[in-house]
Amino acid sequence: MRKLLIAVAVAAMSALASCQEAETPQPDGDYVEVMCGITTDDPDTRAFFDNNSRPEAWETELKSVTIFGYTASGTRLLRYEMTPAEIAAGQVRLRLIKVAYDFYVVANYDVPAEYNSRSKMTAKHENLFAEYNGTAAEVMGACKRVGGFVMTGKLLGVDPTQVTSFTCGLKRSVAKSALRVTVAQMLSTAYPNGKLRLDNARFTGMSMNTTLFTGTYEIRNATTYFVNQAPVNPAANVWDNLFYAYWNPATATCPKITLTGVFDRDGNFATTGDQQAVTYTVSVNPNGDGSIAANGYYRIEANIRQLP
Repeated sequence: MRKLLIAVAVAAMSALASCQEAETPQPDGDYVEVMCGITTDDPDTRAFFDNNSRPEAWETELKSVTIFGYTASGTRLLRYEMTPAEIAAGQVRLRLIKVAYDFYVVANYDVPAEYNSRSKMTAKHENLFAEYNGTAAEVMGACKRVGGFVMTGKLLGVDPTQVTSFTCGLKRSVAKSALRVTVAQMLSTAYPNGKLRLDNARFTGMSMNTTLFTGTYEIRNATTYFVNQAPVNPAANVWDNLFYAYWNPATATCPKITLTGVFDRDGNFATTGDQQAVTYTVSVNPNGDGSIAANGYYRIEANIRQLP
């Protein structure tokens, strides 16, 4: 009876193992160790309204990193979750079999087990737009999304028998659009006592989601999908907004920011008889074709010269 129980237990364990996805064990002689470095130091993005400095610290913070390795045909060879110590060091030593790898790296995003296959994982849509955008205070001083900015990167055709190390650069899936609005002197001259107040900025026409490795997208109708943000007013006649948007392909209808507010001719907003509602539209078209690049930084300056 005891032998029978042992046999049944072994059979059950074998059946369980056959249902799980796992890398095929290889003899020690068939493995090599290669150092994998992870970097987020991309020159395309900058701090808010600064073309010279680095990104904000929270825009490159890594809270989790998952490394996937596939053959050229898409067979999964590796899924590795970096430890906090490895993330802090920016590198990990991987034990790899002696075949060429296509590496895909995902940061700050929990990729479910059912997306382990390359075809499913690369087709997985990220739809976190609302988590990135909010009030000016929420987005200008931190990442509004609790899990941080989703970042991805890939490096194809890495042969561990030919290299001792490699580095994979990660980029945010969203670009940042920084808008600064100022009032031209000619408007101040025309209305020496007048004052302009901008109350809201509405960002429309952007992609509402994207695949983890940038390939497909969906653009929402501007009347049903948009983001509102009240501008901050850091100085007289200066208003700032900051939005995050997904990668956008070239399109005839580029994203736009619509500004609404009030112009008061005597500068006293307590009296409403001399007030005029104002609306201004700013195109987000940095590349001239309506496109927005993932991880990009777009500094938009608008100068109001006259009333609508």
